[in-house]
Amino acid sequence: MKIILMAGGFGLRLHPLTFDRPKALVPFINKPIINHIFDWLKRQGFNDIILTTQHRAEEIEAYCGNGEAWGLHLTYVFEPYRLSTAGSVKNAQPLVGDETFLVISCDLVTDIDLHALIAFHYQKKAQATIALKQLAETIQYGVVFTDTNGRVTNYIEKPRRTEAKSNLVNAGIYVLEPSVLTTMQPKRVYDFSYDIFPQMVQAEAPIFGYEVNHYWCDIGTISNYKQATIDVLMGKIPQLDLGQQLQPQLWVGQNVSLAADATLNGPIYLGHNVKISTQVTIEGPTVIGDDTVVKPHAHIKQSIIGQYCLIPEATQLQTVIMPDYTT
Repeated sequence: MKIILMAGGFGLRLHPLTFDRPKALVPFINKPIINHIFDWLKRQGFNDIILTTQHRAEEIEAYCGNGEAWGLHLTYVFEPYRLSTAGSVKNAQPLVGDETFLVISCDLVTDIDLHALIAFHYQKKAQATIALKQLAETIQYGVVFTDTNGRVTNYIEKPRRTEAKSNLVNAGIYVLEPSVLTTMQPKRVYDFSYDIFPQMVQAEAPIFGYEVNHYWCDIGTISNYKQATIDVLMGKIPQLDLGQQLQPQLWVGQNVSLAADATLNGPIYLGHNVKISTQVTIEGPTVIGDDTVVKPHAHIKQSIIGQYCLIPEATQLQTVIMPDYTT
C-alpha cells in the first residue's frame, strides 16, 4: 500500500526551530523527525512513500534522496503553491492509481499500528477512515463525533469549548479510497479538516473513525515538541531508536567526551561530538544536540539544547529549548 507523507508545511508554530529548516527536518532527540517516521513505517513493512513538498522542498529532497538509506522507495510531488492538506494529496493523485492508500502528516511521533487501522477500514467498507486519539484537551485539534459503529457523525475543526463535546481528535493519519479525490479539482486549495471530511459527513458518505490506544503526539507546537521529547526519553515508545545506551537512562552518539566528574541524572541524550566539561551537572529529561560544548560548572536541567551550541562556564539552564547555533 502506498503512503502519502505530507511534508510541505511551513512549521510556523515551531518557530524558532523552523527558522532555518523545513518542519520535516526539525531534530527530534537524535535525528530529524522524518527519520523517525521512516523508521516507524519501515518497522511495519511499508516502503512505497510519496512525499508532498512545497516549503523548502529542495532541502527535504536533498536529505531524503530516493529513500535507499532506509530501504524505502521515495517519490516527490511538488506543490507550485500551498494547496493545503487535501489539495496536496489531490496533486499526488497520478501516483496513487486506483488502490486504497494512506495519508500521514509529517509532524507526528507515534507507534500506531497501521495494519489494524487498515483492517478496520476494509471491515467497515469505508471510503475514508480517520485515526482518532482520545485527549483531555481537544480545542486545538479536529474533534470527531462517532456513533457506536464508528461512523463519523460530525467533524468540527478547532471547536469552541462549548462545541468540544467529544474527546476524540483527528490524529493526522487517514486510510482513503481513491474516490475521495475525484470530487476535487486539480491545483485547488482543499483542506481535509475544513472541507473534505465535513462535506463527506454532510453527504452521509461512509467515513469512519478508528480510536487508537498507542502513543501519539503531534509535535507541531513547541509545547508538544517538548512533551514528546520527554515522553520518548521516559520510554513511552521503546521501539524508537535512541542509539547507543552508555548506561541506564543515558544514550549517546559518536565521539562524546564526558568528564569523569560530571554528574548526569537521566534520562539524557548526548549527540555526536558533544563535550561535557568538568563538574557539569545535567538533569533529565534533557537532550544536547550534536557538536555542542558544555563548559565547566554549568548546570542544565530538563532542557533541549540544539546543535553547535556553546554553554558558557557556570551557566544555569532549566526547562529551556535552545535552537541550533547557526552563523
